[in-house]
Amino acid sequence: MSNANGQLAPEYLDELLSTVALCGGNREQAARLLGMRKDKVHAVVKAHPAEYEQRRQQLAPAVEAKVAGDMLDNANAANVAIARLIELAVANAEFSEDPGRAARDLSQVMAQAIDKRLALQGRPTQIVEHRDIAEIVRALVSKGVVEVIDSTAVEEGAT
Repeated sequence: MSNANGQLAPEYLDELLSTVALCGGNREQAARLLGMRKDKVHAVVKAHPAEYEQRRQQLAPAVEAKVAGDMLDNANAANVAIARLIELAVANAEFSEDPGRAARDLSQVMAQAIDKRLALQGRPTQIVEHRDIAEIVRALVSKGVVEVIDSTAVEEGAT
C-alpha cells in the first residue's frame, strides 16, 4: 500500500478514504480492516479532507442503509430480551413486592410496542380532527342537536 518512501501509493488513497467513510469515520476500525496503523490512516484522511468528504458524500446512502440495518438488528435483540423479561415478570408476579408497579411497567411496554408497531406499518398512532366552527355547527344541525335560526342583529345605541 505504501511506496518506497513510506507514502501511501495513490492507487490506494480511494480505498483508504472509502474504508474510513464506510466505517462511519472510525479510523481505528478502518485501520484494522486495512491492516494499517491508526495514526497512518488518520494522517492520510487529514491530508486529503476534500477527497474524504467527497467519498463520504458518495457513500452516505450505503452508510445510512448499514446504520438502519444495525438499528433493526438492535431492535430485534431488544425485542427478544423484552419478551424474556416479560415471561420472567409474569412467572414471578406472585413474588413481586409491588405487583401494581409491575403491572404498570408491563402496561407501558405494551403501549409503546403497539405505538411503534403502528408507526412502522405506516398506520396512524393518533387520531386528530381539524374542523372549524361552521363545520361543527353543520354537524350538530344534521344530528338534530341544535337548530339554526335566521336572524339579523341590530345594534342598539346607548341612551
